[in-house]
Amino acid sequence: MKKLYFLLMFSFMCSNMSAEMVETEKWTGNEAISWNSDIPGTQFETPSGIFGGLAVGDIIKIYTEVTGVEYGDPQYVVTYKAGSGWEWTDLAISFDNNVISYTVSEATVATEIADRGLILRGQNWTATKITVTGSSVKELWSGTLVLGDWGQLESLRYDGKGALANAKAGDVVRVTFTNALEDCFIGVCDAGSYSEFEGGSFNPEASEAAQSVVYKVTSATEESIREKGIVVKGKNATLTMIELDNATAVGKVKSALQPVKADNVYYNLQGQRVEKPVKGGLYIYNGKKVQFK
Repeated sequence: MKKLYFLLMFSFMCSNMSAEMVETEKWTGNEAISWNSDIPGTQFETPSGIFGGLAVGDIIKIYTEVTGVEYGDPQYVVTYKAGSGWEWTDLAISFDNNVISYTVSEATVATEIADRGLILRGQNWTATKITVTGSSVKELWSGTLVLGDWGQLESLRYDGKGALANAKAGDVVRVTFTNALEDCFIGVCDAGSYSEFEGGSFNPEASEAAQSVVYKVTSATEESIREKGIVVKGKNATLTMIELDNATAVGKVKSALQPVKADNVYYNLQGQRVEKPVKGGLYIYNGKKVQFK
């Protein structure tokens, strides 16, 4: 299981990552599908792990070719294993131009497909490629985690089967935090050694405002990240979010440390959004500490 640990102390910050929709290839091959023993082919279970990070709104596409027309019209069925009993359940698919499509509508279904894969059934067709179209930005973790000095240790575990299972060179890990104190440090590290990756050490300036640091996955670290996940460690800040941005959309990343753009939203000093600020209260507004009047 992959693990994502968050260690020591941070500060709040909001990330303004502009997500794009990206189609990502998950599998290619040539699998003849048939549930009839008299027709060439078989039921095909997708390889484990190919749907890591699947989320509500993602679109699974299965590219097909018609085969065995002498046996009749093609029949297309896509099944997943649902619930504690792993009950075979057919998905409500659509079909156009030899492409089967399914849009994920429930978080539970997304998790079960990510964990258990799909079963391609029917007859007289061949599966040649599977892709997932979804947001380029995948949330790995969010919350409010205050980390103190090096003697104070807290951890959160991120069990794989998520976006890190498909991390690749060029992808960006973005760590969001606020309330950075003097001597703030953030490190994106190997999950085995807890040592910072090259290019994964950051010393942000002291600020109550939201900030983010980004680490770009390399060819030297992608395999380790896929297998073991990552460790995020540091001190003197409040961690609020960790995300993975797909390589096809990271051209917008200009620098390793980026201020957050003004969003005209009030946050309390713990980094939580405030819909109705109270007169006289202290808040963070567009990266500055202000008193609401």
